[in-house]
Amino acid sequence: MAKTGQRSVSNGAQRRVMKYLGQIGRRDLRVHDARHTFITNLLKATNGNIFLAARLAGHADERQIVRTYGHLLLDDPIRAARALAEWMGRPGPVAAGRAGGIPTSGRS
Repeated sequence: MAKTGQRSVSNGAQRRVMKYLGQIGRRDLRVHDARHTFITNLLKATNGNIFLAARLAGHADERQIVRTYGHLLLDDPIRAARALAEWMGRPGPVAAGRAGGIPTSGRS
């Protein structure tokens, strides 16, 4: 893994991948597309764990993840609430219909 904040793919590795993509007829894809897909799937699989995504992506902090992938967190309100709570250092929603232990409807 690259040090945080540094390029994670060398130019040589990128050239090899691009050559392979050309051989299989997929010149429309880029190495960055695979990275974006990986981070997208990681966020979905981990309920929006922006800290893990930032670390694996090599970002210096999680703000870049939020700026780039924040729309994914908005697709699911519970996932968004968990990510926000995690970022704030508080427990997130514990179950559907409850946000951090606070009832979301008129009933408890």
